[in-house]
Amino acid sequence: MHLIYLNQKQILRGVDDDVWIQEAFSELAPLVTKNREQEEQEYLAKRMRDFITNPRDSLTEWRNTSVDYGAVSMFFEYFREQYGLKVLQDTASSGKKGIDALNEALAKNGFEDTFADVFQNWLVALFLNECSYGKQFCFIGEAVNRLRIVPYTSFLPAFGTSELSFSNQTKAWAGNWFKVSGGTKGELDILFNGNPQVRFRVPYLLEKNTGTYERGVLQVSAVTQKGKLVVPKFGEDVTAVILMPFIEGRSVGFGSEESSYFFSWKVTVNPSAVQAPGVSEDINLQIESLLRQIANLRSQLAALQSGQAQSSSCQSLQNNLFFGMKDSDEVRCLQQRLKEAAVYPEGFITGNFGQLTLAAVIRFQEKYGAEILAPLGLTQGTGYAGPSTRAKLNQLFVP
Repeated sequence: MHLIYLNQKQILRGVDDDVWIQEAFSELAPLVTKNREQEEQEYLAKRMRDFITNPRDSLTEWRNTSVDYGAVSMFFEYFREQYGLKVLQDTASSGKKGIDALNEALAKNGFEDTFADVFQNWLVALFLNECSYGKQFCFIGEAVNRLRIVPYTSFLPAFGTSELSFSNQTKAWAGNWFKVSGGTKGELDILFNGNPQVRFRVPYLLEKNTGTYERGVLQVSAVTQKGKLVVPKFGEDVTAVILMPFIEGRSVGFGSEESSYFFSWKVTVNPSAVQAPGVSEDINLQIESLLRQIANLRSQLAALQSGQAQSSSCQSLQNNLFFGMKDSDEVRCLQQRLKEAAVYPEGFITGNFGQLTLAAVIRFQEKYGAEILAPLGLTQGTGYAGPSTRAKLNQLFVP
């Protein structure tokens, strides 16, 4: 596929294309040429595991890591399902580069969507993955039809005027998923502030109390990159908001080190002016519930600090462990081992593979990089506890 792409682009048309899209086409090649469906699904499943170690990786920045391959595989598998091979064939034979070639091929085949529209729908599909909202919001292949990204989740204070501020940085064409829930009932206001040097797009989902989702896009000023979203009846009709901001970067010329840009948002919930009968009783019940939770958390923390939370059944790690796993005994064992390795200062043994565990795995991988990363050709930790990471943990801690 690399040779075909070289012939189509550089030799016939004098186009030296970006690495990320060359690799994307070569990732597609084994999928569209294999006759054995099981092998195709296994290949996709492997790339999905690569992707979920860091789904916030830039699609177009290419550092030649397994995460890079996972990202282009998941995006182009989605693209193939949604728009068909003909669009991709026209992209490969276009005299344009990268995103410009994809846009040209989409228009040539009668699609109104641009690359930015496709990328936005892809982000929503990675969270929802539910075809009932529309074909563009799900994956169809057996290996990826259960893929879902777990968002960063923030909980608003339960009493009074709830307020939360958040800042982060991201690169062009990188996914971000943030969920806001909790707080008092009332009107929720979200003020978004992006770096004015680039162009942000902020799709969002409103999680309804029925368990369904409503889609929208927060309108951002083209000049200031600021915008506001107002959500009435938050805590009643709407129980959470999922924000998915991304940078619509340039279309060509991507390399191995792309710039990062800051963005921030502030959430405020103003309680409803008129309280319904019985609200004071509800608040008292909530206070009692929170006090019980605090007491339970204190006892758990004391147990963790005294070492009582370590499971006697924590032996060798046999299975690959990754971000998003929940209530897993092996994840508890992993967390205990990371704590003992002095790379997990938080020390929470929950069984849930979240952001703190992900960061701890990356620290461990980089601490023992010569044994874990170097044989795989990596220089940075991935957060995916695969065979080499598990082998080192077992070597250090299994009697």
